[in-house]
Amino acid sequence: MLVYSRQMSSWVKSLFGLVLHVLQVNYVLCQPSTCGETVWSGKSSGYLSSPRKGGVGGFTSTIPIGILDLQRYPSNTDCIYDFTSRSGRGIKLKWENFDITGDMPSCSNDYVEVFIGCGKSSIGRLCSSNLIGRIGKSFDIYSPDSCLRIKFHSGGNNSTGKGFRALITTFDLQTSVTPYECRTSSYGFLKNDYYDTISSPNWPQKYPTKYSSSCYFNIDVGHSYHAKLVFMDFDLYRSYKCDKTKIKIKGGGSSYSKARRTIMDSRCGYRKPFTLTLTDDNVYIRFKPGENLNKRGFVAGYIRYKPVSGTGGSSSGGWPTYIIAVIIILIVLGVVIFCIYKRRRARQAANQGAVTYQAAPQQPPTAQNYVPPPAYGQPAGQTYPQPYPQQGVPPPQPSPYPEKQGPYPPPGPGYPAGTQPYPTPDGPPSYPPPGGQPYPPPTGQFYPAPTGVPYPSAGDQPYPPPGGPPYPPPAVGQPYPPQGAPPGPAPPYPT
Repeated sequence: MLVYSRQMSSWVKSLFGLVLHVLQVNYVLCQPSTCGETVWSGKSSGYLSSPRKGGVGGFTSTIPIGILDLQRYPSNTDCIYDFTSRSGRGIKLKWENFDITGDMPSCSNDYVEVFIGCGKSSIGRLCSSNLIGRIGKSFDIYSPDSCLRIKFHSGGNNSTGKGFRALITTFDLQTSVTPYECRTSSYGFLKNDYYDTISSPNWPQKYPTKYSSSCYFNIDVGHSYHAKLVFMDFDLYRSYKCDKTKIKIKGGGSSYSKARRTIMDSRCGYRKPFTLTLTDDNVYIRFKPGENLNKRGFVAGYIRYKPVSGTGGSSSGGWPTYIIAVIIILIVLGVVIFCIYKRRRARQAANQGAVTYQAAPQQPPTAQNYVPPPAYGQPAGQTYPQPYPQQGVPPPQPSPYPEKQGPYPPPGPGYPAGTQPYPTPDGPPSYPPPGGQPYPPPTGQFYPAPTGVPYPSAGDQPYPPPGGPPYPPPAVGQPYPPQGAPPGPAPPYPT
């Protein structure tokens, strides 16, 4: 009985312990994620971890290790971590693990967004689903002043990422913290890692001006890959048209001097943090030191990724896909509108032509009482027979021009009254020349017989008789053309 009691007591204790353990696990898993933290300047270094299911995450001064690092981060979570350092010190963030579900560069699902400086200038989103090479790494983050903000976001879908872990440190702004890299050849200092940083010599101290030429950097993006280039600090000497100190970026070709296109034109002065998306196989960055008045120079980081359809983002020096699509749509609409306009204009022109033709119909001509002008040599008072009326022929219209005059002017004062003008074959008769002497008649025509001289009868010989004297004799009337007149078909005088 005693043994049974002991066994029963042991079984109850085990059952009670199991129930208590389940309750503890459920309590931990149901707790909301620890999100949001402000780290004050007294902590010079530490580790920042993304939230975990169970309420673990945030900033710690020791390395977070153990099984908790293998847990996934919760969905529908937003966390903001703010870091500040003492005056005169900058902040550096170095990623040790980086596994965030999402595709670069849009990172529409889960992402980490970094804000540089106390002005909180965003350098964009970071995620890791389409990164290449050493997955789980990204370029180091540098803030040139005493502020840095990290924002973590997870969407509503079941995320498969395990989050991130980063080392946070501070550095003296009067000490150089980046490698001394400057190659004066236009081929540039080669950068072929999947991610890395680029800076002016001595950053964040002022850059030297002893170089007689520029510093060149070459980012090997690779075929069918893109890269995100982030300028975290941009502080150069400002000059007119940036002719003394500048940064210029080109893409394509085998060197800067042979690059095919410009990605970023010359920039100088101070700029807030900004981002570029690189799509060329090779990208060349030229830094011309020129003059310096206590300027820090620049520091930038890049990360390569494989582009995924539908992730968005703009290409370096080019246009975003949606802008190209909008331009194509506008061009198509413009062509359609132009075709419709031309078709309407042609239709309106055709309708106007039809209306004009109907408004002024042609009247059928009338050929009755048509009196043609007298023919040459036709006796006065005679008319031609009426022609057969033709349908559809417009009636004759009076000529708008004055009647054609002969080659001689009208008679002047003192010309004998009643003298008939000499007929011409070209039109209305003109007056005879001055002096009263007629000109010879045209070929084939004859003057009328002199007064008192009868016309020859039908049986008489035509004038002049062959071999005979001219008719009439020279003593009677005016002489007629001599025998040597031009020949022609001379009809006999009418009887």
